[in-house]
Amino acid sequence: MKKIICYLITFFAFSLSIACAQQKNGLRDKAITIQGAITSGTESLKKSNLYIYSVDTTAYVYEPRRILATVNRTIFKYAFSSSHPVFIEGEYLPTEANTIMYLAEPGDSVILKRSNAELVFIGEGAEKYNLIRNLTSKRFASKSLYKSLPAIYKPFTSVEDFKIWNDSLNVKMNGGLDLIESYKFKISPLAYDVIKSSFLQDIEKRRLDSFSPLLSWAYTDNDNKRLEKGISHAEISKLYDIAFVNPATKWLEFESNYLGDPYFIYRKSEFDALREKERWFKSNERDSSIFGNEKADGYVYRYNMIKRKYKGIQREKALAFFFYYNRGAIYRLGFIPKLELMLADYYQSSAGLKYKKVVSAYEHERRRVLARTGLMDFELNDRNEKIVTKNDFLGKVVVLDFWFTGCTGCVQMAPAISIVEDYFRGNKDVVFVSVSIDKDKDTWLTSVNQGKYTSKNSLQLFTKGLGTQHPLIKYYDITAYPSLLFFDAFGNLLSPEEKVDPRRDNGKGLINLINKQLAEINDGPYVFDENGQKTAFTLKGLKKDGSDVSQLSIQSDEFLKRFNITLQNKINVQPFSFKKADKLVALSDIEGNMEKLKLLLINNGIVDENCNWTFGNGHLVFCGDMFDRGNQVTECLWLIYSLEDKAKKMGGYVHFILGNHEIMNLQGDVSYNTRKYANTAKVLGKSIAELYSENSELGKWLRSKNVVEQIGDLVFAHGGISSKINIAGLGIEEINKLARPNYALKRADYGDANTNLVMDTNYGPFWYRGYYGEKRTAEALVDSVLAQYKARHIITGHTIIADTISTLYHNKVINTDVPHAKGKSEALLILGNSFYRVNDKGQRWLLFRDEDKVPVEGK
Repeated sequence: MKKIICYLITFFAFSLSIACAQQKNGLRDKAITIQGAITSGTESLKKSNLYIYSVDTTAYVYEPRRILATVNRTIFKYAFSSSHPVFIEGEYLPTEANTIMYLAEPGDSVILKRSNAELVFIGEGAEKYNLIRNLTSKRFASKSLYKSLPAIYKPFTSVEDFKIWNDSLNVKMNGGLDLIESYKFKISPLAYDVIKSSFLQDIEKRRLDSFSPLLSWAYTDNDNKRLEKGISHAEISKLYDIAFVNPATKWLEFESNYLGDPYFIYRKSEFDALREKERWFKSNERDSSIFGNEKADGYVYRYNMIKRKYKGIQREKALAFFFYYNRGAIYRLGFIPKLELMLADYYQSSAGLKYKKVVSAYEHERRRVLARTGLMDFELNDRNEKIVTKNDFLGKVVVLDFWFTGCTGCVQMAPAISIVEDYFRGNKDVVFVSVSIDKDKDTWLTSVNQGKYTSKNSLQLFTKGLGTQHPLIKYYDITAYPSLLFFDAFGNLLSPEEKVDPRRDNGKGLINLINKQLAEINDGPYVFDENGQKTAFTLKGLKKDGSDVSQLSIQSDEFLKRFNITLQNKINVQPFSFKKADKLVALSDIEGNMEKLKLLLINNGIVDENCNWTFGNGHLVFCGDMFDRGNQVTECLWLIYSLEDKAKKMGGYVHFILGNHEIMNLQGDVSYNTRKYANTAKVLGKSIAELYSENSELGKWLRSKNVVEQIGDLVFAHGGISSKINIAGLGIEEINKLARPNYALKRADYGDANTNLVMDTNYGPFWYRGYYGEKRTAEALVDSVLAQYKARHIITGHTIIADTISTLYHNKVINTDVPHAKGKSEALLILGNSFYRVNDKGQRWLLFRDEDKVPVEGK
């Protein structure tokens, strides 16, 4: 015990000294050199890479540095600098079993020499290299029964075979531990811990792999070789205890200060959970799951067990790996409610920030998986003569690059496209397709292999000798080369002004454009209340997933970012009249443009980066038309929905006044919908109108809103108050009462003159355009409207009359509709009696002050 305590103190002191030095002086690199004579079998390498891996990695896939060896005749030398220990591997380093990588520490300077036919290391830090060399040598492996047994992945035919195999691993394990202990005081505490852990992990992974086939003996005998068919739960538990209950395994799991590859704990937790239940297999094929009725129940059990059982770095790495492993919980389960709950708990309870970042990145990457329809119907051949059609690109963001051999511009395009491809490498939702118009197949293949005119990593397609006469070329009228066509995941060809040439900026613009499209391919959640039970669905392309209604996650405008919302306890009809606000921001006609909406709110101090309310007691007013034309309508609606409660808690208020496009969608008019929402309705088995029915959360919420509101001396309506409504003497309360029951009803005659007027597509408050245009209302009529409502200003959207917030009739009418989609995003800011226009960068220009008689020109 004293030795252990001394060792731990020494280890932590060592680690602390490194940490303190790095904090005080920054990353202070020290030289590391490994050199020696080139041995037989490596003479032809000459220029060999040394691969350098981080010892403390937070990701499952290591990203190595590469250092080229310098060779002087028959002498090699690897030289580099590092501020922390690293794993290394290279062709000139001797290894016979790739189970433990060499460990290099700052200041190492070792030479590889041959002594009595044995390869040994000498110099500063050499002892740990010799230890690893001995642990991985064939001579060491031959000392155990290890080599006389069947290959590890070959199923055992008896319990006795498994016991012999297990004894063999113990022989090797004990021999290795004895060898490691003999070096304990020759190497640093860190090296001792890392090497011992790495060695034991290799042993235990083999043990796990050998134990796994035993579980299949319970009810299968397909190959007639498994003699122990019918093995009992108790017998398997006994074998498990024999294999895994030992001091070495306990040290690795609970006492080691280093956990390189968390796969061991992840895999072992699967068996530990079964052992805790003492139920290893299903009684028959129709039996329910061991852990519950759903596949997810086993993962939930393992997650909670890891949280309970482990501490420190073992816990943090194992929990993170549980999610981000490419065959882990997220991959296997998808984003079902139980997985969402586990993720929410993990992000809240885990202390390992850097590990949470890895999980978050993997989570959002998986959420981008989708499938949709699109593109022209075509047939092209790849390099293996396989026919490729539009069906191969369903639901993908597609970049088509057209080229030919000898094209000068194509030579410039190829490396730029390669940069973008590398950025999205591994992302299955983005496809880069190279289409050649070469008529000769051999010429085409030669150019593809050269990589001069096209990226080698693109999907290479051939027009089968038709060249410019191929239907695909003619259909898209490709006349210049290179040419790029860009399709979103819904099959829409982006307009020319949206396209970017990657040659101009090394692909940055195209990367941003693809990222934007990746954010827009998700939709939802859609929450429905049926028979008193709320259910939620989030869409990924043409597939839907159930969501936990208690913690809904919403896609932001950036495809790796999301925000969470909580459903309101009760949706009440909104008031129509409010006292004057000290500060107020009004905007309109966002039309599903989440990016511009967030920029306006964030850069003008209304919300923070996490969509939390920061506007205090201020009022935020949306003057309609959040629907149509854009691909993030649902996300925009949920953002406004979530801000309502957040604002009230801070003394503020959020107003959502319905526009004509909200009414159109409630009535089932999808004239301006993008293809995305038709796909959504089809997947959910509903019409567009049913997505916003009285049984849906968003539908109920929209029905609680008004079409006209008054805040102090300001009247807000999407279109405005027409002269006919003014003559009819309809007050704001009456307008809303007449309109609300008819939001979802499209009729030629509503059976009442005033209702007909309120719902009229020319004179209703959400359709009226009379303030603007050549035949605009006389100022005297505007004065009459203001007098009736005892107001000073009418604030509208609906009609674009300029690129900025605009005023008419001596500031009596203020228009907030601007071309957001064209990058001209502005909002109206009112502070006391001062009226400003502000943009999405947070810049501010004074429009007028109420005491002024004429507007001040914008600066």
